[in-house]
Amino acid sequence: MKHSLCQRLVPNFIYKYACYGRSEHHHQNLDVTFIVERQRRAHHFEIRSITALFFLFCFLAPSALAQLRFGFYGRSCPRAESIVANVVANRFRRDRSITAALLRMQFHDCFVRGCDASLLIDPRPGRPSEKSTGPNASVRGYEIIDEAKRLLEAACPRTVSCSDIVTLATRDSVALAGGPRFSVPTGRRDGLRSSPNDVNLPGPTIPVAASIQLFAAQGMNANDMVTLIGGGHSVGVVHCSLIQDRLADPAMDRSLNAR
Repeated sequence: MKHSLCQRLVPNFIYKYACYGRSEHHHQNLDVTFIVERQRRAHHFEIRSITALFFLFCFLAPSALAQLRFGFYGRSCPRAESIVANVVANRFRRDRSITAALLRMQFHDCFVRGCDASLLIDPRPGRPSEKSTGPNASVRGYEIIDEAKRLLEAACPRTVSCSDIVTLATRDSVALAGGPRFSVPTGRRDGLRSSPNDVNLPGPTIPVAASIQLFAAQGMNANDMVTLIGGGHSVGVVHCSLIQDRLADPAMDRSLNAR
């Protein structure tokens, strides 16, 4: 199996990234799961939701922010952010759906054990990883992160972490989709653990109360949950097969179905 640039196999079958940062992370959370929007909101509302989504993701955990800072690679890799931005821009010109893909990737990574890029580790025989679980089977956009990592390794070997690349790429894709451009703190370190047993993402069939509990465990409230779920899907799609049972639920407000 071909492994991405963001991983290598080390003794005792412990997966470790070939991506290095300079400070600890722990940082929470992002992207989307499901929401029904029968009619698209106005463009300005969508962009505000996406922006709020990303700011929630980057600024919600004070304990994490104490170990991050703006311009972290200013001396060690001055072109880091521009390299990532160029890769994302080139891909966006061919495929505008990458904004939704990267938002989803970041959420699926960060909601599990913080933003440590553990989602990027490939499974191997007898050693499954987060990537091999059902909720992550349709996550896409890995090749964007790999391309950015290749260029960063050429410019600044063993310096920029994959978790920072995912964060920067997502930020840049949001801006390209029409959102504002803003700074994000960097300095995350990549994780050493990737286990399917750790994956507990809120899925489309989960009761609302259970979803609220999952977000509360990550330090977020119901408003944060709606912003993340609704904001992410304002640039993506929802598959009807995932929400048809809710539309037929007799407990559902019929006025919502009429819209």
